[in-house]
Parts: sequence; structure tokens; C-alpha cells
Amino acid sequence: QLDYLAELLLRYPEARIELLAHTDDAGSVREQSILTRARLRTMGLHLVQQRGIASNRIVLRSLGGTRPLYDNATPGNRRLNNRIEVLENTD
Repeated sequence: QLDYLAELLLRYPEARIELLAHTDDAGSVREQSILTRARLRTMGLHLVQQRGIASNRIVLRSLGGTRPLYDNATPGNRRLNNRIEVLENTD
């Protein structure tokens, strides 16, 4: 999916995106932040270094466990809350 995103960005050179990283509620706020920042760093480096996307086209936001989509009461829901959202940045 990350390579597909890169292909879209290459196809639309004026497009800018935001990557929002989320976790479930496991661990401390600090641990959640470390995890989401690590995920974002990996994705950002791949897009920029491996796929040639200009870094000024990508905004990375670490949100930790602050915006769950589902109740974290079950393993399945926690898995769904661990996600990366891709938004078009229209600023």
C-alpha cells in the first residue's frame, strides 16, 4: 500500500499528504508516541529516500492512542486502532 501511495504521489506531483499514526491504548502515552513516531519515520523515509517523494509534500503526525475508532476492549478492536491514515493536505 505504501508503494501504491508513492505511485499516486509521483503521478500527481502537486499533491501533498498528511500521515496520521494511531495506536491502541496499550502502554503509556510515551510508549504510544514512540511507536507511532517510529512507524511514521519508517514510512516517511521510504517515501522520500526509496521512492523520491519530496519531503515537503508529506506532513507526519503522531497521535498515539488519543483518537481510537473502536473500543479497545478486544484484541480485534485494538488491532483496528493501530493504523495510519492518509489525508490529502489542501493547505
